[in-house]
Amino acid sequence: MIITVCKRKVHLFPLLVNAAIRRHEAASWLQKTVGVVCAKDLPEEPSEEEFQLGLRNGIVLCNTLNKVQPGAIPKVTLLTLNFLV
Repeated sequence: MIITVCKRKVHLFPLLVNAAIRRHEAASWLQKTVGVVCAKDLPEEPSEEEFQLGLRNGIVLCNTLNKVQPGAIPKVTLLTLNFLV
């Protein structure tokens, strides 16, 4: 697929492949950093939708922050609100 951006043709396939590679690298880093909590929420090679869903509730991000800087998030809780889904 080719699109025109600023009078320049851009091939989308390499951009999509690069995005997938970066997403898989990010998921791998999160799994190594956070561990089980993240592995439950993110597949090893997530699609864009799976990646967004895995990060949506904030649990993975809060636990990651606490691994990088202990105590950054004092209390991480899982709040299930069905109407927000």
